[in-house]
Amino acid sequence: GEEASDEMEQSSKSMKENKKSNSSSAQQKAKQKMQQMSKSLQESSDGMDAEQIELDIKATRQILTNLLRYSFEQEKIIERTKVVSASSPLYVDINKEQGQLGTTSKIIKDSFFALSKRVFQIATTVNKETTELDANIKKATMALQNRQTPGALVAQQAAMTNANNLALILNELLSNLMSDQQQAQRGDKEGGD
Repeated sequence: GEEASDEMEQSSKSMKENKKSNSSSAQQKAKQKMQQMSKSLQESSDGMDAEQIELDIKATRQILTNLLRYSFEQEKIIERTKVVSASSPLYVDINKEQGQLGTTSKIIKDSFFALSKRVFQIATTVNKETTELDANIKKATMALQNRQTPGALVAQQAAMTNANNLALILNELLSNLMSDQQQAQRGDKEGGD
């Protein structure tokens, strides 16, 4: 988990520095680490009971929904930040909206933390990504307050990268949980006959 997080961070840094070749190799390494984490998740969840799997599926779907909402809102704010002049009164509205996303990110972070207590294999990577998401939202808000559009856009884009990495983790987890649920249901049917 921690290695995947390190690789995702390296990928994000490379993207920020516009080093496309480094970025793609870092993304490839991150993908490999994610696959390793996925395998670990699959192996550890084999012993989970059906009720716990169902709870984790619901929690994962809820977090994924919140993360997608966050991503859509952040994307809208990024687009508005690009076109609204820093001297415009609308810039203050953009800053307020960015600040509200900070509240949303705290909810996401708390939800991830609760889930990572039950699915400990994701804990290190998730905690690192959510902390960075929080930090990048704060950086974006500060840059907007100071009317520094380029800095705000960089921080907003970094926050989007964190959100995308978290969504990938959730998607993989959801896939594994649903597979476990099907196996558990098959086991129940075979045992009940």
